[in-house]
Amino acid sequence: MKKRIVILSLTMGYGGIEKYISSLCKIFKDKYDVHIICNYKEFEKPAFNFYNASIEYLINNGFRSDSIKKLIKEKKIIKIIKELIKRTKIKYLEKSLMKRKIKSLDCDVVITTRLSHNKMVNKYLKNSNILKIATEHNSYDIEPNYDKKICKSVSNYNYLLLVSKTQKNHYDNMFSRCIYIPNVIDDVPNKSSELSSLNLISVGRFSPEKGFLDLIKVMNEVVKKNNKIKLYLIGDGYQKQEINKMINDLKLKDNVILPGYKSQGELQRYYLDSTLYVMTSYSESFGIVLLEAMSYGIPCIAFDSAKGAYEILSEANGVLIKDRNINKMANSIIKLLNDQDKLLKMQKKGLDYIRNYEIKKVSEKWFSLLDKNK
Repeated sequence: MKKRIVILSLTMGYGGIEKYISSLCKIFKDKYDVHIICNYKEFEKPAFNFYNASIEYLINNGFRSDSIKKLIKEKKIIKIIKELIKRTKIKYLEKSLMKRKIKSLDCDVVITTRLSHNKMVNKYLKNSNILKIATEHNSYDIEPNYDKKICKSVSNYNYLLLVSKTQKNHYDNMFSRCIYIPNVIDDVPNKSSELSSLNLISVGRFSPEKGFLDLIKVMNEVVKKNNKIKLYLIGDGYQKQEINKMINDLKLKDNVILPGYKSQGELQRYYLDSTLYVMTSYSESFGIVLLEAMSYGIPCIAFDSAKGAYEILSEANGVLIKDRNINKMANSIIKLLNDQDKLLKMQKKGLDYIRNYEIKKVSEKWFSLLDKNK
């Protein structure tokens, strides 16, 4: 009989955690039975492929996670009050239903993906036969004492799983049962970018931690030097209006294109037509989008403020810009686009580097962990 794995998730939207869960489902699909329990249903269909996993929504009509921030920015007071009342009711119901579900869990393994779920499993799951694994996806310094909160939330867990070496090195000093299993590249494409265009690409949720307003400022400097360079900024989120305003104010509509959310299949076309991936995040525990870009043979440039980017690109397979310096990043982009030899060398190093994150290698680490805890 197959082991039964339960994964707890907030929703099945377009975030990095949901992409991570999708990758786990691909790893587990033939060997384990996977059941995903979500707090609420955000979209009619899940954003990613969850293979053979069954999905259970505790609430079918939850709220969009970014809606309150959008309303605050728009200063719609009455709608803010209504949204807050609705959110309070849903939060109470979510917590009550999740608490009941956790207390009654009947599985071999439970995997959590966020602090709130860590706490609830830690407190309410009394069955000691269930293997408890918390996976952590935020940078440990995302807020004051965040790392201490994580360690407290997993005091009764078997493992705290970190997806980056930087994170593990930090938590090793605070928690005795840390393990490192990296994120995964689901598929390595059979095509690579020809690095012949003047297109840049960046992908992510339109929210402040991604630093996309700084990316627009970078593009403003880039275009002053070469107005044929274009940036395809792919994604969506509550900060879209603010991003659009800056694009219009700086007269960059012809150079910064916002195609919206794209499926993995649709993204391929944009990656293959791009020469450089640009990351301006303030915080990334693990830069999975950098690996994805590298898998298409695209060299990467990033601010070193994102620890995940620093860990990946410090291997000389990309360029790191210190101190979030807008002009230095702009100058580096121009320099790289004019140096085909360097781009090709970075492409080769990137393609070699991502072999460490292929699904076969990462799967072996997961199977070793789960099989030794029979």
